[in-house]
Amino acid sequence: MTNRNCRLSTTALMITLLAVLTVAPTASAAKPQRFYVSLGDSYAVGFQPGVGSTRNGFVDQLPGLAKSRGYNLKVVNFGCAAASSEGLMKQIGCSKAALALGATPYPKLTQLAAATKFIKANRSKIALITVAIGGHDVTSCVSAADTIGCVLAATAAISTNVTAAAKALRAAAGPKTKIVGTTYFDAVLG
Repeated sequence: MTNRNCRLSTTALMITLLAVLTVAPTASAAKPQRFYVSLGDSYAVGFQPGVGSTRNGFVDQLPGLAKSRGYNLKVVNFGCAAASSEGLMKQIGCSKAALALGATPYPKLTQLAAATKFIKANRSKIALITVAIGGHDVTSCVSAADTIGCVLAATAAISTNVTAAAKALRAAAGPKTKIVGTTYFDAVLG
């Protein structure tokens, strides 16, 4: 995928996430800070090859864009670069190098457990949850002997894992919190 297509994909994602925050608070009232919780892989972290974790990803850009609509969002990012959909629920901890900049480590918990624990403790203050996962589930398929079979198996696993994660997040957040799921562009086609 070209840099231009990646920028277009990121722009489309940002427009979608801003649309989720459809009802703008009144400009006259100062809004209390609410949390924007992010989970996922390098896409959630803002990881760039050769650079590492950055503040250039969609997660770090969204609060600034939402501010113009009257929202006061603080990012709480549990993302872990190179996480798979299974790792989201089973991998204990995340190396410091793979965490988002400024993220609090969770050395004895899975990413999903750390996020749901935070969400439950702050339920009334959660404005948005995003989950960006799935790219690393299919990465190995590029060199697989049966690329199509590998992708089909990986997407079935992603569906199972993301469904379980979404149920856990919904249970922690309650019925009204916005939860948005994303995945990578199709790197295999690129």
